[in-house]
Amino acid sequence: MEEIVKVFGVNWKLLFTQAVNFGVLLAVLYKFLYRPLLKLIEDRREKIAQGLEYAADAESRLKKIEDERSGLIKKSLVESEKITKDARARAQAHEKHMLYEAHARSEKIIFEAQKGAEYEKEKIVGKAKEEIARMVVLGAEKILREEKKT
Repeated sequence: MEEIVKVFGVNWKLLFTQAVNFGVLLAVLYKFLYRPLLKLIEDRREKIAQGLEYAADAESRLKKIEDERSGLIKKSLVESEKITKDARARAQAHEKHMLYEAHARSEKIIFEAQKGAEYEKEKIVGKAKEEIARMVVLGAEKILREEKKT
């Protein structure tokens, strides 16, 4: 081995000094570069993990909100159908009521018209009787006058 050291010209003092310098450089780099770099990497890893947790939480909230929204939409549809059905039922009841009232009014109008027609008929018949009676009286007077003349 000594021959190899002589052939290659290894200087043990220089090699030892370089090893010490390398050790010092390694210690300084470890303390001032490697540790902060590891801390930075760990902080980023934690931030990424938090981001993933927030994303998972946001996704679960979004799903919950979508479920609530679809439930509300279904509930509103059911309520709107109920309201529509109630409105139709009320409209039909109102229509029946209005038809009943219209029918009652028309019957009342017909009854009053018939009553008025009967009154007019009686009035006309009464006038006709009076006219006939007057004509009979006039005719009788005329006959009596003619008999007196003769």
